[in-house]
Amino acid sequence: MRHAALFFTVLALAACGDSGSTPDSNTKRDTGIDGARDATLDGPGSPDGAADAAGDATVDRGPLPDQARRDLLVFSDSVTKPDGCAPPAGDVCSSPSTLTLTGSSVTVNGSTTCAADHLDFPFNGCGGVLVDGSSGNDVFYDISLSPGTYEIKLSASWDPALYVISSCSTSASACIAASDDITPGNLERVTLKVTSTQSYRIGVDSWDPTEFGSYTLTITKTGTTVDGGPSGDSTVDAGPSPDGPGTSGPLVITEIMANPSAVTDGVGEWFEVHNPTASPVNMRNYTIQDQPGSAQNKFTITSDVIVAPGGYAVLGFNGNKATNGNVDIAYVYPSSFQLANGSDEIIMLDGSNVEVDRVYYSGTFVVSGSSTALKSPGLDNNVLSNWCAETTPWTGSAGDNGSPGKATVCQ
Repeated sequence: MRHAALFFTVLALAACGDSGSTPDSNTKRDTGIDGARDATLDGPGSPDGAADAAGDATVDRGPLPDQARRDLLVFSDSVTKPDGCAPPAGDVCSSPSTLTLTGSSVTVNGSTTCAADHLDFPFNGCGGVLVDGSSGNDVFYDISLSPGTYEIKLSASWDPALYVISSCSTSASACIAASDDITPGNLERVTLKVTSTQSYRIGVDSWDPTEFGSYTLTITKTGTTVDGGPSGDSTVDAGPSPDGPGTSGPLVITEIMANPSAVTDGVGEWFEVHNPTASPVNMRNYTIQDQPGSAQNKFTITSDVIVAPGGYAVLGFNGNKATNGNVDIAYVYPSSFQLANGSDEIIMLDGSNVEVDRVYYSGTFVVSGSSTALKSPGLDNNVLSNWCAETTPWTGSAGDNGSPGKATVCQ
């Protein structure tokens, strides 16, 4: 696909390149961070241990909204605090404050002003969120969550970053999900799918020494488990609404063809969604996007796309079966929405702008000539081991492997 500059990982550590270089057939538009980077992921059990990275961090926060590049920023290790400033509870990752849901939510007000920098976040692939400035203040919380879908929101007048981690480690594997909008005052948000009861460590981080202050952290159980069954106080709309905004439901992104080889990327890219519920879901007025905040890389579905109970729908930018590799496309989207062969994301919002599902992937995910498919719709689709490269051509395929519109074959 097309990149205007080399894009290393989902972490979006942008390379210092010429953003005006000519793209070739195997690269994609610049997918550096532009706006908030939310993540929907699942992670391992209770966090423990502690670690602290040292030294200065050199970071590139990705392109600004107008796609201009920022200069690299280098942060020092000193943080100025008010005299007599006492560290807050949860200032150390290994000794977090404990949160408990009251009903379906919990809200806590806090401040990083008097906190220290006990954990840097140099994660190399966590929801597109950037490396932490090496001296930003941070505060930590621990919460045990039962199966379901949770929305974690962080609001502040300054520029914080929000992390969900499995341990107090600077290893990339410790990061479960994260969000970092580069604009001070903008909301940070993570949608977390929990498939079994476990504890999560939540970090509120000052991205650099000049950014700190009061914040509000809210955790809310929003309603549906990863396998599509009801949870908490949620309701699922029972039927399609052909003339309305579309019906919301727990659709799951289950297959992605980012790099066909029998046909070109320009005619043969597509992705598949699955409806695991007992009711039809209409995708009319759904929005599909990759980079939050980037209008050119998203589209809104303008006609009925009804996904039957237990059924599948394939979306792609070429509906001509004679040229797209013989794939039945339920909705043809604009060619401006492209799937990178390296790192990219697909984010699905319903007609009320509520997030339904998202998948972030990196270069190891994409296999030339094969789609990558979720082994089972009930699995967390942001765990790499739950995906596999299809090895069998579909009926009538021009030569590529996959299972568009059908259950996954590979395991």
